[in-house]
Amino acid sequence: MYQRQIKFHPLEAPERSPFRNRDDFGFIEFQNIGDRPLNLMDIRFAAVVDFKFRKTRPENDLEPGDFVLIVKDIEAFATRYDIEGLYIAGEYKGNLSNGGDFLVLVDSLGRPMVDFVYSDRWYPLADGLGSSLEVVDPTALPEVWRTRAGWQASEVEGGTPGSGRDQGPPANQIPGDLNQDSVFDVSDAVSILRFLFLGSPAGLPCDGTVND
Repeated sequence: MYQRQIKFHPLEAPERSPFRNRDDFGFIEFQNIGDRPLNLMDIRFAAVVDFKFRKTRPENDLEPGDFVLIVKDIEAFATRYDIEGLYIAGEYKGNLSNGGDFLVLVDSLGRPMVDFVYSDRWYPLADGLGSSLEVVDPTALPEVWRTRAGWQASEVEGGTPGSGRDQGPPANQIPGDLNQDSVFDVSDAVSILRFLFLGSPAGLPCDGTVND
């Protein structure tokens, strides 16, 4: 299993959202890149956030290639992402630091399985401007995941939890709702500015063009 994606500093909540704390939209994603099912029972975080995998489905295994997510608040998460078909193992306690942190995942005997570092200084787009952080190469040595070179800002605004690819805009698209939160507000204006000044089409629910 390896750490694939992390959302440590989400966009601000829209004005009409019942979830006022942007940390409520955070998530951590893992993927089984092995060739056999991985039993998740009692795997836990040893630092920063508090979470232990419990029996959440009959077999509690993560099949090869499959993703598993833990989220800060599942109700908040569901307002930004389509959760149908996602394996969400539960909610973690504590908060992912907006400035960066060192996280360690250990097995049921306390042996380190995955440890990784992230920093808000690596990619500004992942620091409250919409992108998630994604691992570049899951086959790289673990020490690479502790460096900027081991990560990249997601091209899709909000990231792609559970799929690893752009799922496209939701139905009933609201004009100008670039971050796909079903509300047209200041965060959408930020997305337009990102495109105009940084030349990145990330988050645009069209072909990457903006009309004058």
